[in-house]
Amino acid sequence: MEDASPRKTLPRLDESLLTHLPPFSRLEKRQIRTILDQASSRRLEAGVAVFNEGDPAERFYMLLYGYVRVVRITPTGEQVTALHIPAGQLLGIARAIGRETYPATAMTATESIVLSWPTRLWDTFIAEYDGFATETYKTLGHRVGEMNTRIVELATQQVEQRVANALLRLVNQTGRKVEGGIEIDFPITRRDLSELTATTLHTVSRLLSGWEKQGLVHSTRKRIKVCDPHALVVLSQGRGRSVPVGRDPQFGKKRLLVETVFRAGIRDRVKRADQAADTEHPVAEKNRNGLWPAGHQIAKRQVGVVQSGARMAVSFRQSP
Repeated sequence: MEDASPRKTLPRLDESLLTHLPPFSRLEKRQIRTILDQASSRRLEAGVAVFNEGDPAERFYMLLYGYVRVVRITPTGEQVTALHIPAGQLLGIARAIGRETYPATAMTATESIVLSWPTRLWDTFIAEYDGFATETYKTLGHRVGEMNTRIVELATQQVEQRVANALLRLVNQTGRKVEGGIEIDFPITRRDLSELTATTLHTVSRLLSGWEKQGLVHSTRKRIKVCDPHALVVLSQGRGRSVPVGRDPQFGKKRLLVETVFRAGIRDRVKRADQAADTEHPVAEKNRNGLWPAGHQIAKRQVGVVQSGARMAVSFRQSP
C-alpha cells in the first residue's frame, strides 16, 4: 500500500470550488476565502493512501475531485472495502465520532484532489460556519445507514442479491450514462466487488460472467457497465433468478428434463404399489382385529415412501 508521499501542491484555489458543496453552501464568499486560506490542497495519483487506519487523526479532508475507497485491514492482513466516497464529501472526520485515530484507511480509486485542515480547527468550523455541522452529521448518518443496510444484506440475502445490490448502489452514487447502459465512474475490479459483498472472487467472477451472457452487465478490466438496471433490481429483491452460478445456460433445461423423467418414474411406482395392494387384497377388508392385512400395509407404506420422493422432487425443482 502506497502512502500519500507522491502529492502535488496546487495553486491558490478559487472560492467557487466550495460554494456548491453542502458543508459550505450557506457561507459568504469571505468566509470561504478564510477556509481556503487555512487549507492544504493536494493532487493524488490513484492507489495512494490519503490516511491510514490507526494513524493519529491530525487532519480532516474534503474530496474535491475523484473517488476514494474506505478500507479496513483485518488482523490477518486481509483488506475489506467498507464504502466508496465520491467527490464533494468530507472524509477523515474522526473527530465527529469522538475518535483520535482514523478508523479506516482511505485509498484513492482514481486521480484525486483533496483539501485538508488541521483537526484543531474542527470545533471552530462547527461553531462558526452555518450549515457545516448539519451537513457533516447528515453525511455521517448516510454512511451509517449504508453500513446498516449492508449488515442486513449479509445476514438475510443470498450472494446473488448482495452483488446486485452493490452494483445498484455504485451506479446510483457514481454512475454515468454511456452507450448501452450506465457505467460505474471509477475503476473497480471483481476483487473490489467481492470485498464489498463478503464473498469470494471466484463467486463474483462466475456471477458477472453469467449476467454478461444474459445482457445484464458488461465488464472489462476495472470497468463495469450495467446494461439492464431493472433486471438487477428484480434480482436484488429475490424476485428473479439468473443463470445458475458457474453453470452452462443449458443447465436449466437439463435439470427440467431430469425432473420430468424422475417424476414420471415416481408416478409409475405409485401406480404399481397401488396395484400390488389391490391384487393381494382386492376388497381391502380389515381383519377381525380391525387391522389392515400385512401385505396391504407394506404396499401402502411403499406408496408413502414414493409420495415423499415426489414431494422432494417438487422441492428440488423450486430450490435455487
